[in-house]
Amino acid sequence: MDLETFTLLPLHLDPASKSLSCPRHSSAQITTELTELNTLHRLLLNVTDSPLGSNIPPPPVPLNPKRGAQIAKMREQANTLMRRARREDAEEAV
Repeated sequence: MDLETFTLLPLHLDPASKSLSCPRHSSAQITTELTELNTLHRLLLNVTDSPLGSNIPPPPVPLNPKRGAQIAKMREQANTLMRRARREDAEEAV
């Protein structure tokens, strides 16, 4: 297959199984790629449905802007002191 040519393929999504297929173009390479993609999709669904998958933490909570500003100020003070070779003062600033 030519890597510089884009060919739009009519993909079909099965509503029941959520698997992709390409009924009009049945080449071995397309079939293999879609089979691998469908397998990966099923594996990812199993990871989140398993008991181990339920231990995935939620996304991080956004940081309060005031707290973020305080952290940035402390970081800048510590970096300034470190540049001046005042390591003890930099550790106290944090």
